[in-house]
Amino acid sequence: MAPPPLMQKTGRKVLDRNGRVVDEMKEDSIFVRLHDPNNMDRATNPYQPILRSNFRLKTINRLFQCHAHYIKDQFENVLWPKQWLLEVRPAQPGAPWCYDIVAKNEPEPVDDALDPRYEGETVVKIANVPKEVQEKDLRAWLIAGLVQEYEPILDAKFDIAVLTKKLDLLKQRRDEVPMMILDGKPNEQTETRQKLAAAMATQITALDDQLAKATKKLGRRTRLVESEPIELSFLKDGTEHRFVDTDVENDKEKLNWFADFKSLRGPELALLAIEKPDWGSLRLSTTRPDPTVTMDELDDPTHEVNMRMVRVTRVKHGVGDLFVSAALPTDDDFHFSSIDAMYSGHWVNGLKHDQHGIEYTNYGVYSGAFVYNVRDGHGQLVYGKGDKYVGNFDVPRSRYSFHSHDPYPKSLLPAQFQDGVPHGQGTWQFADGATYEGMMVDGRICGQGRYVSSTGVVEEGEFLDGQLHGEGFREEPNGHVEEGMFVHGVLDGFGTQRTKHQDVYEGSFESGVKTGRGVLRLHERDATLRGFWADDLPSGRGDLIYSVPESHRRVTARVRWHAIVMHRGWRSA
Repeated sequence: MAPPPLMQKTGRKVLDRNGRVVDEMKEDSIFVRLHDPNNMDRATNPYQPILRSNFRLKTINRLFQCHAHYIKDQFENVLWPKQWLLEVRPAQPGAPWCYDIVAKNEPEPVDDALDPRYEGETVVKIANVPKEVQEKDLRAWLIAGLVQEYEPILDAKFDIAVLTKKLDLLKQRRDEVPMMILDGKPNEQTETRQKLAAAMATQITALDDQLAKATKKLGRRTRLVESEPIELSFLKDGTEHRFVDTDVENDKEKLNWFADFKSLRGPELALLAIEKPDWGSLRLSTTRPDPTVTMDELDDPTHEVNMRMVRVTRVKHGVGDLFVSAALPTDDDFHFSSIDAMYSGHWVNGLKHDQHGIEYTNYGVYSGAFVYNVRDGHGQLVYGKGDKYVGNFDVPRSRYSFHSHDPYPKSLLPAQFQDGVPHGQGTWQFADGATYEGMMVDGRICGQGRYVSSTGVVEEGEFLDGQLHGEGFREEPNGHVEEGMFVHGVLDGFGTQRTKHQDVYEGSFESGVKTGRGVLRLHERDATLRGFWADDLPSGRGDLIYSVPESHRRVTARVRWHAIVMHRGWRSA
């Protein structure tokens, strides 16, 4: 099928720039609509006229608010975006051409620079690049794709196509001059043919000059893009798994690269790279000395690299601020404030990565270290309700265990962290005035530390989940003291308990109560009880040593206990 004409005659005569009478030409209007499989009725889903010069992918997407993939005519023939300008046909009485735009199902390209919530620096990211691709290969592949999309180059190619079409038609008419049937005598016909041939030769020369200039313009614009200073950097930090050693190259099948466009045209070219829809169709062969890039089949596919999974996006990279309007929290432990979520600091590969970043959320403010979107390092977290932690943070690690019913009191610290938790040496200041200073493990109070409650209770020793667990010490404001082995916040094992009356018990405990062998020294009665205990009471045989005031002697009585210890006294059987 012959290509359609690019301009149509109006039927009128006009003067051109040289004063010659020529046919008036106008630009084609192409009828097009957005394809809707549920509504093919032309009355409710009509075709709209679009000028041929507007039949570009970017313009069509903007006019129809879509993400166009291809167009198809009434005969289901498919035209891809690069064919649109030259191959779409205007509607004519005998050939009512019309086209439907078929949109892509895949989402819009990721471009953080156009995100209204973000203000800061960005970089073009080329993801999923096969590891055998070197910098010179990727540069050639990227430049070839930009040349296909750069609008000044497309305009120059369109001008060349129009001039070539005119030149071909004019040469065809010139070749037909000798066969023309003209009026007049033979010598007059010969003279007329000579004049027509001379006029056409002049027009052909002018078109040749215009075509040469357009070709030079195309070459100049192509070289301009090909010489674009693009700084490519290989992302070696393995951000998909933040524990990979950044000094060791990550042995992955596919890698990520950054492309930094340095010239004044950089932002325009970066946007072209992100919006280009067919990067996967651009073939790359790592031939030497120079790589080969083409949209066609390669003559020698032995060096071809599969680039179909490569994705080009633009991500946050550098210093920037991100504001996110979040919904109200549903957890009663969180305190809502009016500032929603906001992060200010440094970004790497679209992730928060800074030693001094600041994050505001609707439950508190964190200032400190971020490592690839996770709080990791030294920082400070202040909750809206007043709790404050200063110390080290680290990523929480999953633990799998089974817990039966636990009658012990709850931990001092609820699990209120979303990403990055206190880890290591730190200080907690609670809103009620209580403080904790010591070790944290994955957001939990674990390890050696010291806790002082708002009422003056002091706990010091080994903690587990916010409770004394191991060797520890507890002192209450009224003078009550406990020291020894703790399990989940209560004495369990050998320990010492001193009451506010200075009575001292040394012996065995179980779940916080005296159980087993122990010695109780009563301060005011100057007496000592040695024996066995059960449920915090003397039980079974024991020795009671007490003083007889009249004789100043100490008496040892062997007794059997089965009664309830009364207020600071006892009753034996």
